[in-house]
Amino acid sequence: MNLRRTVACAVAFAGILHLIGCTPPPRPAPAPTPAQSTGAPSGFVSIPAGTFEMGDHHNLGGREHRNDELPLHAVSLPAFYMAAMETTNQEYCAFLNAKFDAKEIVVQNGQVFAADGKTLFCDTAESDSASSIRLNGTRFEIVDHRAEHPVVCIRWNGAAAYCNWRSELEGLAQCYDPATWRCDYGRTGYRLPSEAEWEYAALGGANEQYPIFPWGDEPDNARANWPDSGDPYETGPIPWTTPVGFYNGEPHAKAQFGWPGDQAEYKTANGANGYGLFDMSGNVWEWVNDWYAPDYYAQSPALSPTGPETGQPMPDGNPYRVLRGGNWYNGEWGHGRLSNRDPSYFRGPDDPNHRWYHIGFRVARSAEDQAALPPRKESEPTPQPRGERPPRERAPRVPGKFQGTDSNGDGAVTVDEYVFHERKKFGRIDTDGSGTLTEAEIDADERQQRGGAATGGRNRFERTDANRDGTVSLDEYIAAERAKFDERDTDRNGVLSQPELEAAQPRPNDRNAPPPLTPPRRDEAPRSPARQGPREAPALNFSALSEDKLGIVTNGTDAAPGYTLFAPKHRTMTYLIDNAGRVIHEWNACQYEPGQTVYLRENGNLLRCCFTHARGFTRGGEGGRLEEYDWDDNLVWEFDYASDQHMLHHDVAILPNGNILALAVERRTREQCVAAGFDPDVLIDGELYPDYIIEIAPTRPKGGAIVWEWHVWDHLIQDRDTRASNFGVIADHPERIDVNCNGRRAPAFWNHMNSIAYNSKLDQILLSVRGCNEIWIVDHSTTTQEAASHSGGKYGKGGDLLYRWGNPAAYRRGGDADRQLFDQHDAHWIADGCPGAGNILIFNNGLDRGYSSIEEIVPPLNSNGDYTTPTAGAFGPVAPVWNYSAPNKADFYSSEISGADRLPNGNTLICAGVLGTFFEVTPKGETVWKYVNPVVRGGTLAQGETPGVDDRGHFLNAVFKVRRYPPHYAGLAGRPLAPGSPIELPADMKGKTGLDRVNTMPVKGPDHPRGPSTDSTESGGILRAIGYL
Repeated sequence: MNLRRTVACAVAFAGILHLIGCTPPPRPAPAPTPAQSTGAPSGFVSIPAGTFEMGDHHNLGGREHRNDELPLHAVSLPAFYMAAMETTNQEYCAFLNAKFDAKEIVVQNGQVFAADGKTLFCDTAESDSASSIRLNGTRFEIVDHRAEHPVVCIRWNGAAAYCNWRSELEGLAQCYDPATWRCDYGRTGYRLPSEAEWEYAALGGANEQYPIFPWGDEPDNARANWPDSGDPYETGPIPWTTPVGFYNGEPHAKAQFGWPGDQAEYKTANGANGYGLFDMSGNVWEWVNDWYAPDYYAQSPALSPTGPETGQPMPDGNPYRVLRGGNWYNGEWGHGRLSNRDPSYFRGPDDPNHRWYHIGFRVARSAEDQAALPPRKESEPTPQPRGERPPRERAPRVPGKFQGTDSNGDGAVTVDEYVFHERKKFGRIDTDGSGTLTEAEIDADERQQRGGAATGGRNRFERTDANRDGTVSLDEYIAAERAKFDERDTDRNGVLSQPELEAAQPRPNDRNAPPPLTPPRRDEAPRSPARQGPREAPALNFSALSEDKLGIVTNGTDAAPGYTLFAPKHRTMTYLIDNAGRVIHEWNACQYEPGQTVYLRENGNLLRCCFTHARGFTRGGEGGRLEEYDWDDNLVWEFDYASDQHMLHHDVAILPNGNILALAVERRTREQCVAAGFDPDVLIDGELYPDYIIEIAPTRPKGGAIVWEWHVWDHLIQDRDTRASNFGVIADHPERIDVNCNGRRAPAFWNHMNSIAYNSKLDQILLSVRGCNEIWIVDHSTTTQEAASHSGGKYGKGGDLLYRWGNPAAYRRGGDADRQLFDQHDAHWIADGCPGAGNILIFNNGLDRGYSSIEEIVPPLNSNGDYTTPTAGAFGPVAPVWNYSAPNKADFYSSEISGADRLPNGNTLICAGVLGTFFEVTPKGETVWKYVNPVVRGGTLAQGETPGVDDRGHFLNAVFKVRRYPPHYAGLAGRPLAPGSPIELPADMKGKTGLDRVNTMPVKGPDHPRGPSTDSTESGGILRAIGYL
């Protein structure tokens, strides 16, 4: 039987399709019949009446329209019907033929309009090659084998008009008034679902658990048509859609489907949700009825919300409808989280004029009897009248806490289940949707748990606010909850039983509530390392990358010869090892942890950035000092640059003349920020530490002169304050830096640069700007005065940006879908003598997508060193020329720090920083060398032991980045290079080091040689702001 006819079409409707000229596809495809309730129309699922909490329960909202999924709010809906499948080309072709025969549509330049010639319904293959439908004389027909694929290139009006036609065919009252396109939900004809109906149906009945995806919380390419899902349609001409219901868990054959890929067979997993709805994540975006307004959730009525009266204007001044469900084309997980909202303005790099080849729809119907809401369960929130916000947190039901946390129902709560539950709870406590918790919000949660009684909310807040900045971040909240998990795990078996979990829950008015919990002591029994995911990512996976080994893991014959230099992040030594993992040389005289990079100079000296924990307004910091040691470990140069107004951080670049380019931050007060056009409400810390560059001419043995500077602050643009001198149209000035470049509230360390590189041929500087998800290039040939202006220098642009890449939204020429970099590190030009020399290599951390990758790009550079600057649209290239990610993407994920470097043989050396693992891959992605750092805070591990984690969930063997120097490197000439022993202790020491799986919190910083030590946990300043990423 035909796939669609089996699962989605009434027999009568299928016959109509044939009669009006759209024949069924030549290759049948089986699919399971979705679960249906009695009375649902054929091809539809009956969605029962009910109540749920709508919104982002996982704090994973995208940055382009970050807070539009908050606040969480209670919604109650009557019963309705939802199509099990997305509307197909075959079905839409039938609609077009019927309307064309009735002279109710016209075709202009391949586009289909209503009879008025103004209301656009869709494209055909003549106007957009992605469409599978064309007009052949007087008949619309399907031009390929995509009859059962979802229809694409559809505008909202075209979807609504289709619904009216379906209603007319079946004698049902039409829901849409074609004069106004308003929808009457009281009629029983076909219509698009409301946004609330769509999200409620997508949950598949899992209202309490609120999964991230239709099937659960883990991303699974076998269950949905996302970008890079690997299905056999990801080749050939676009769109790369799959037949509706293709991801049904059954094996498929090319002989049956005729896909363009080479695979003879393809096996999917079942992507349907609990109601039997297919493709609720991926394949094509689906239109819903609602207009888009980012703040609608704050005033949404609790009973049957249908969206705002009209949409909030987008950047082009027009309102847009909402899309749901994600797509095949772009975005991590195809933007296919169940709570994700997309204003249809954002569709691709050419917003708002991007093609519509990933836009379709599915239809819904109101139930004939508009079923009354069932009696509300105790756990469900009470609907509120329009204008009132529903309660954020339901009244506590202590006996049900265990069932709500034990998501797989196996009778034991793992740390992952516990943390998952607490992540959702964080979103409920965060009543203002700011992404952080205030003392008042935590106190309110405490009062609710205790039935309104006076609480220890302040104590809980102070315990949780680890960095003492006056708010509790999600990372801090989860770290505290992990400590609670350990405290409650009284039998030390790594899971919580129901008595263990519920014994710790405060009852209303319980005066004997347990005392404040404390972090586990170092002398307690070893625990499994706590793992902490990023904003939108799975937990760090140490075992997958390290293979549970230390030191050398793999040493293949195809590995590039040489010596690898690295500095353990939580210790003060630096190692040079050979490919067998044996120590060739080490430096031990430094008294500071790295802050953050180390380099071997061509004279054989070690240049080391130092983490000084300096005093002043910083109260700690990322760097603050540079030191240079000769081969014999003698300090030959030192340079301090840390005060209450500035500080070195992260990285340096050595110039051919011996000078050093260094990253620094400078303090800007709230008043200065406001004068520069910043909205004071977005200043999280009340001030900013923007980046700048200094060039240091060393004065040996101590100090140096600053001979050149470049400041971010000199190149700002904003469109908020018309009185300011830097007011302008952001998209017209990609050479300037938007004060809102990261699209969210601004932390003190706003730009968060983390690497600097220099190109002597071009006299240009390359910067990795993590806070904006971009790389920037600036001119170094300028004077300091020219660098502060917009003209002068070799390229005539002064200190303005010559080039940028990674996130067109940062200069208003793209959206979230066009972003290519995700909190990246270690951007630099590939060195001469290496394949790809002159290209740019980047470690793409993937903090918002859950996996890391290495990107090699070819910038649009001409022979004069100028970059092609587009008059509109984003800087090129469109895609990397080479990249690497793990076959199972989540197996290679380092959320922060990290780096990569091209080797002379064409391989790439990668440092997965937070995992302390270095590995070398060939151009084809084969791993030929791997090493795991065995040095942790407190000492060295023995073979078979596992590093613990710090307060961020990063492993204590972390390394910022590494470099390998070939045997002929000038700095090694004449040096003794006899191999010593491996660093790790032998296996017979396993369990005797006292360090196996030992987790630690931040510790007191090292004593400064010229003054007293300082506490790295002290509140405020740059240390808090920039951390150690």
